[in-house]
Amino acid sequence: ENNKIIHIQKLSVRNFRALREINYIPKQINILTGRNNTGKTALLDAIAFNIPGYIHKEIDNYDIEGPIDFICCEEKSAQIISNLNSVTIFPDANTLIKHNGEIIPEFFEKVFAEINETISNSKIKKIFDNDEFRDEYINFIFKYFDFITFTSDFGYAVCPYPKQRLDWGKQYLNFSKKMDTQLKKLIKKYEERQISQKGSRISSIFYRIAVDPGIIFLREKPFDELKNVIKIGHMDKLIFKEISEEELIALEEFVKENNVVKNLRRLSQKDVVYQNFDNSLVTIPIDAHGDGFIALLNVIRYLLRAKNGILIIEEPENHLHPRYVDIFIDNLFEYSKKLNVQVFMSTHSLDLIRSALKYPENDKEKEMLLISKMTSDGQNIEKFDYSVDEGLKVIEELYQDLRGN
Repeated sequence: ENNKIIHIQKLSVRNFRALREINYIPKQINILTGRNNTGKTALLDAIAFNIPGYIHKEIDNYDIEGPIDFICCEEKSAQIISNLNSVTIFPDANTLIKHNGEIIPEFFEKVFAEINETISNSKIKKIFDNDEFRDEYINFIFKYFDFITFTSDFGYAVCPYPKQRLDWGKQYLNFSKKMDTQLKKLIKKYEERQISQKGSRISSIFYRIAVDPGIIFLREKPFDELKNVIKIGHMDKLIFKEISEEELIALEEFVKENNVVKNLRRLSQKDVVYQNFDNSLVTIPIDAHGDGFIALLNVIRYLLRAKNGILIIEEPENHLHPRYVDIFIDNLFEYSKKLNVQVFMSTHSLDLIRSALKYPENDKEKEMLLISKMTSDGQNIEKFDYSVDEGLKVIEELYQDLRGN
């Protein structure tokens, strides 16, 4: 009970990636559908960025190349506002300084603190404590980097990115070497002669931090820890590794109690044990099963792991036979309520949508589900929401939209 969180009751997204204006009142189970490039993944990402405390993990998943990763082209900021949090994303230092200028000095104070932790040479430490050197270092960073900043009700995340758009590989390596050379020249300018020969011995970790400070989190406010926010990408559904014994036991019990996989008796990370008709046991390696079997185990595992939290999952139907899709939907309705999980997922599967629309047998179950169709005319994205009864009426329209007719 102490780990329960308030689910997202209302969400407003402005200028986040391709989403210029989206208003969303989600329910317990929320399904996003539509053609490719209609903003389904962007909306799932916006939800993840809005959840307090989860932003650390979400930013770490990005190789940040510039504002276009997060903000509509030529817009001055993006906003993601819900009952949980209010997030504003600024695209560059100039915009940040205009709205929250005091953050820049705090950012560099934390950068200097992290650099000093890596320096063992006391005379080099003195250089970084020199106010004139700090001013030149800050100008040096501004010459090569700009900053995307996430501001929220719970703190700030400042994310440097190279002003020059770089391809990973040789181009980025040359950029790093150039910055490294310039930084060494700047340090040498302030060095005393007797330690100038020791410059090459300074830890490479020091240079890596100094020439690319990385993401810095500031003014973080306490909040109830969200342990159970689970966001699942396409490949996560096929990776059945690094599972704790406790999680395996819970998954095995769930599969057996709900007859998800017939005749399953034991489950491990490597093998599945089945019972034959003559009560003998046969062991089959996990790797010998199809992708659909592994994907089914994983989507159920993630549902159990998201207890008292939020589950965000891209296209759960991937690799699933239609029968497995029905099994997944049946368990989703029954256990999202019991486990207090709010579910957001995207799909291209008419089988999944049809199964979800046909499951509810009463008004209470109908109230759990929201179907949202995303559309785009190439410039603007719109979202159309359907209740269960409305969704059943437009199922053919959804079919035509998914098939591109």
